[in-house]
Amino acid sequence: MKKQEINRVAGSFLNRVSNKLNESKEHFKSYHYSESISASQECIELSIKAIFLLLKGEYPWGHKFNEKEFKKILKKIPEELKYLDFPKLYLYSKFWESFYTVAKYGFEKLGVGADKLFEKEEADLALKHAEKCKNTANQLKIHIHKRRLAEETLKLRDRDERVQKTIEEVLKKDRGKEIFTINKELDSC
Repeated sequence: MKKQEINRVAGSFLNRVSNKLNESKEHFKSYHYSESISASQECIELSIKAIFLLLKGEYPWGHKFNEKEFKKILKKIPEELKYLDFPKLYLYSKFWESFYTVAKYGFEKLGVGADKLFEKEEADLALKHAEKCKNTANQLKIHIHKRRLAEETLKLRDRDERVQKTIEEVLKKDRGKEIFTINKELDSC
């Protein structure tokens, strides 16, 4: 995947993350705690997939992340962002993945629906973890975007310096040349 595609897909994931977080909050306000947890869990998963995409150019399919994959991602975290505590995101994903089906369906064989299993405290914790994952993924995306802008700025500055140098060289060679000759030589930069 190209950088532009990666940014577009990661941005799409992060938009869905925001939507899922809002959905989780609405369910929480309405006392639908199992639905809130389910939406928070999806928010956590999509945030981590966006992080994989931004750092690795691809993300794991499915609803689980393994330690080996996550270790590779941790090595790619920019030094300036290590304070965000990325390993905790792995902990959150491992913890909440165990509730993925339970929060949706409950315990069928026990005859207990999801709405009877979760209370405010669990939903509140899921929301806090989802917000942490969302904020971390967004900060990573912003950091990468700023770094790319800085790289592009340096490239443009370098190009401007080469253009200026070419103009000075052309003018020194022959001050009598026509302007279109200068333009031709500039086009070669």
